[in-house]
Amino acid sequence: MISETKIEPEAQNRKTLTVVLVALYRYQNFAIRILHSILENIKGVKTHTIFFKHVDTNTFDPPSEKEMEMFTETISELKPDLVGISMFSLHVPIVKELNQIVRNNSSAKIIWGGVHPTIDPEECIKEADMICIGEGEGAVTDLVKRMRDGKNFDDIENLWIRNGECITKNGSRQLIDDLDSIPFPSYAKDSFIFINKDSLDTIDLAVRDKFLWIQGSRGCPFVCTYCINSYTQPLFKKNGKYSRMRSPGNIIEEIKEQLKIVENSDLPNDWKNKVLFIDEVFGKNLEWLKEFESSYPKEVGMPYYFETLPHQNLVNKNSLDLWERSGAETINFGIQTGSDHIRKNIFKRPTVNKDIVKIANDIADRGIGLRYDLIADNPYDTEESLKGAIKLLYQLPQPVSNKFNLFRLQWFPGYPLTNKAIEDGHIKEEDASIEKLIKRTSNDWAYVPTLEMIQNKKTKLTNVIWLIVWGHTNENIVKYSVFSDSIGSKLCLQYLNYKALMFGKVVGVGGLQSQYLVQLGIEFLRYLSKGDVKGLTQKIIELLKRRKIFKQHSGFHKSQPPLQNVLP
Repeated sequence: MISETKIEPEAQNRKTLTVVLVALYRYQNFAIRILHSILENIKGVKTHTIFFKHVDTNTFDPPSEKEMEMFTETISELKPDLVGISMFSLHVPIVKELNQIVRNNSSAKIIWGGVHPTIDPEECIKEADMICIGEGEGAVTDLVKRMRDGKNFDDIENLWIRNGECITKNGSRQLIDDLDSIPFPSYAKDSFIFINKDSLDTIDLAVRDKFLWIQGSRGCPFVCTYCINSYTQPLFKKNGKYSRMRSPGNIIEEIKEQLKIVENSDLPNDWKNKVLFIDEVFGKNLEWLKEFESSYPKEVGMPYYFETLPHQNLVNKNSLDLWERSGAETINFGIQTGSDHIRKNIFKRPTVNKDIVKIANDIADRGIGLRYDLIADNPYDTEESLKGAIKLLYQLPQPVSNKFNLFRLQWFPGYPLTNKAIEDGHIKEEDASIEKLIKRTSNDWAYVPTLEMIQNKKTKLTNVIWLIVWGHTNENIVKYSVFSDSIGSKLCLQYLNYKALMFGKVVGVGGLQSQYLVQLGIEFLRYLSKGDVKGLTQKIIELLKRRKIFKQHSGFHKSQPPLQNVLP
């Protein structure tokens, strides 16, 4: 077991070590919640976790001045010896600010972990005292125990240590083979602090989520070139089995534990009504699925949602029988492109259109819901491949509206697809910079038609796809506009394009309905109803200030062109 289960003898030089973990923009941060579970069971260690802000797709909200003050006050009050920050690449500027706050208000050592330190350790070690590359449970446990006991920690595997100008780059340890040995993520702890929307609270909003989130595995067996696994799987190929699963019994035990937390809260006992498995490929082993099917319906019985890859080796009569009998409610899988060539040769994703159509219809025939992922804004797409995507959409079980996650292709530094796109001349190296990544992933992750896009035929076809997946058009007008070559069809295509631009601005993900104009309108009415003109003025200034801060963080200014899964 990774968690400390035996009571250790008191050491003469042992002191109480205060550790503060920081999760950024995600309340459901499994890595941080698991580390909290581990550290709170180590004798002589006091653990706190700060969940700093939460975000929805395309509505990134930069930290306000008040939220930074709350973080500062919390660090000053807790007086940590060690601060651990879990981060993605887009968090770099914000983490640097939090770093400085920790240094100015404590004597704590700072360790960074998560995706970004794993893929860009050389830059990260310049800012942090330590970085963790890869899985952190064993490394952080060793670090905390040695710091508690006053021992040297320069040789801990998975860690890089900086002492002034000297950097110790330790090797990597074996991946954790037995995932059942890892403690369950912590929830609803008194030592949790949530800072978001200018407020500080101790209520764990992850408990109040209607979905019960479960991570049942680690590591994807596939290496799609746009995904973090295409980078980390080769990186850890000598460190043991990469794709691993927890046992069904262990997963069921965690579900029951989470349900007990709900029972002991002020929520109704039936508050959690679905299980959301966030595994990249759920139930990829048929024997595992058989064991899951034999116990989950009896011991849990809640409908569940999961993701897989539409390949006949994974989704077939046997697996569908087991999913149906065990209560699968919705299956999500990635189509990603309408082109078999792009999917196979560019994305390195082993599935083809005919299998996607068959599998989707087989799933629908059993009454199981479907959701899909599709990538837009892909420079490898052609007019023909986009037309192929439109044909594919109408071959899927209908209707497809509101069943799609339509994402823009993102250029993450160091990923194989990013490197290939640079080599092929589709993007420049600066297009994969942190500054541009922040802008794109913060407010342009989900694809939304905008006037800023180059209005060529490819853009128009992509905008038609957006209309289809959001249910803003019908099949007849689309097929006439896209597959005919008359003057009327061209005018129709232009009409659909304008419609997409208008609808995208208003009702698109992150559109006006959820942006500053609507926020200002709501605040105006609320304060006006109370006659609080001073409060209204202060709130408007604060919203405008946040907008300015975001532009500073993203490197985006009017004078300039507009600039993912983690191993714990």
